[in-house]
Amino acid sequence: MNYELIKKLKDAGFDINHYDSSGHCCNCHPCEGELELPTLSKLIEACIKDFRSREEFRLSFDGIIWEAGFAYFDIDSQADNFNYNTGKTPEEAIANFWLELNKKK
Repeated sequence: MNYELIKKLKDAGFDINHYDSSGHCCNCHPCEGELELPTLSKLIEACIKDFRSREEFRLSFDGIIWEAGFAYFDIDSQADNFNYNTGKTPEEAIANFWLELNKKK
């Protein structure tokens, strides 16, 4: 996952810590330190915490890209649906999906 994507997550409200060059957390004030890389499990947990009514969170690999999102059955159309985002790694796919879920309107 690249720095720009981690910064987008932080700016959108994802809980990511800053660390200064000595490795100390410096969230008490803005700094130019390192950003914490979110773990795969933390990303998944953030995506599914508000969507317990959805049938299934799915992460899949399509030969080139990873896809992350929710699979669910639409009663009205009687069809399976999959709302997802993609990335080069599982972490990127889930991070992009979280960003989509948390877009400021």
